Amino acid sequence: MCNIEYSNESHSIQLKYFDAADIREKLAIMSNEVQIWLFDIRKYQKPDTDNLIRILSDEEKAKSRRYSRLVDYKRFTIGHALLRILISRYLQCAPDSILFFDNKYGKKYIIQSPLHFNISHSGDKIAIAFTLNMDVGIDIEYIDCFIDYLDIAKHYFLKNESNIIFSQTSEDKRVEYFYKTWTVKEAYVKSLGCGLKKPLKSFEVLEDGWIKEIIDNRRYPYYSKRLKGNYIFSVVVV
Repeated sequence: MCNIEYSNESHSIQLKYFDAADIREKLAIMSNEVQIWLFDIRKYQKPDTDNLIRILSDEEKAKSRRYSRLVDYKRFTIGHALLRILISRYLQCAPDSILFFDNKYGKKYIIQSPLHFNISHSGDKIAIAFTLNMDVGIDIEYIDCFIDYLDIAKHYFLKNESNIIFSQTSEDKRVEYFYKTWTVKEAYVKSLGCGLKKPLKSFEVLEDGWIKEIIDNRRYPYYSKRLKGNYIFSVVVV
């Protein structure tokens, strides 16, 4: 468990991490918690996926079948089924009875529920974050050491952010800091519910664990963690 600071108040939020072994018939979450669930799709075989797809909506089933690559099909099916299972444990309802709605930018939510959530996946990993009465965004990425991160940083990051990447003492650290910055930016715009409609240069990812809006200097905390297997995730609550 780790603590992060939320908003400009002296308000402590508990970050708690879980995996498939922690799923129970009834799950509870407190108002000051961010609960993060991490899953590895390699642990799920075809019979598991066949069982999980049954609880998806017709729309989700149709979307899953449009994936041509098996890994993409597994990520979507397993991720959205586990999302339904977890929500059902928090809200004590049937997984296939949950109705999702999308805001105008595509972020999912449940009407008249205090439970907020966000899902992300990359490679073999799925990450899902839950909060009560707080908007949350999470992004997980596989760290690809061969990506042209310098070019991406020049186009999508602020100069101060790029300078911090370039100042790292080794290539590995530069790549890792790039992915840290990228996942924080993704998590932040997802927490706002607007996705990439919000320009990535309209806010700055600071080294001290804060995001700063350029226009009005509002600040929001973020938390990042490097995982085994060359993954990194970031979570933001606003």
